[in-house]
Amino acid sequence: KMSSEKQVEGGSAPAEGGQKREYFSSRLAFYLAAVGSAVGFGNVWRFPQLAADYGGGAFLIPYLMALFLIGIPILFLELMLGQYYQTGAVGSFGSLHARLRGVGLSSIFCAFVLVGYYSMLIAWVIHAFFDSFGDDNPWKQEGTTGDSASGYFFNDIIGMSTIGGRPCMRPTRIVGANVGYSALSWFIVFLCLAWGTKWVGRITYFTMGLPVIILFVFLGRALTLPGSEDGVKLYIGEWDLSVLSSQPAVWSEAVSQIFFSLGLTSGIMTAYGSHVDRS
Repeated sequence: KMSSEKQVEGGSAPAEGGQKREYFSSRLAFYLAAVGSAVGFGNVWRFPQLAADYGGGAFLIPYLMALFLIGIPILFLELMLGQYYQTGAVGSFGSLHARLRGVGLSSIFCAFVLVGYYSMLIAWVIHAFFDSFGDDNPWKQEGTTGDSASGYFFNDIIGMSTIGGRPCMRPTRIVGANVGYSALSWFIVFLCLAWGTKWVGRITYFTMGLPVIILFVFLGRALTLPGSEDGVKLYIGEWDLSVLSSQPAVWSEAVSQIFFSLGLTSGIMTAYGSHVDRS
C-alpha cells in the first residue's frame, strides 16, 4: 500500500487494482489544466452580463462572498477527495460511503450535459474562424453595423435561416456545417486526451497562454472603440448597492456564477486531483 502512495519514475504510480495512474508532469501543468477547465464561456460571456444587470460593480459583493464562503471550500473539497483516493468523482464519493456514489454519478451527468452544448459553442467559433478568411465576412465591409453583424451570426453561423421563420420554424433541422465543425471539435478534444495526463499538461501551456493573449488584444481593441467609456461604466464603474436588497435574485445569480467560474460539481476537479501525487 505504501508503494501505491509514492510516485514512480516517469510520472505515474500504482493505483487501486494494480493499475498505474499517471500524474501531471509539474505543479504548473496541473494549475494551468485546472484553471483552463474553470475559465471558459461562463466567465467571458455570463459574468459581464450579470454585472451589467445587477448594479455593475455592486455585483462583486455577493460574488466575492459566494466565492470565499461556497466556491473555494467546494473546490478544495473536490481536489482533496480526488488526490486522497486517487480516483475520479464516482470512486472518491463512493469511498466515503457507498450511497454517495450517486453524487459522483450526478457530477458525471452534469459534465455530459455541459459538453453537449459547449461542443456546439466551439463549433460556432470554428465556423466563424474559417469564415473570417472569406470575402463575404461583414467585418471586411465598410459601414458594418450591429444589426448586420448580428444577422450574420444568427443566419450564417448559427444557421437560423435554414430552420425557417415563424410560424414554420423547424428547430430540430440539422445545420450541416455546424455538425461538421462540432465533429471537428470532438476530434480535437480526442487528440488532446488520447496520450494521457502528461500530454494534457503540455497542451495547457498553449491552450491557456494563447487565449490570455487574445483576450488582452480584444480588451485593448474594445477600449479604443467609440462608446467604450459607457461600457466600462456599465460593467464596473457603477455601484448601485440598492440592487442587493431590491433584487434578491442577485444573490442566487452570484452563487450560480461561482459554479461556472470555478468549474465545480462536474467531476473535473476531482479527476484532476486524482492525477496529483499525495505527497
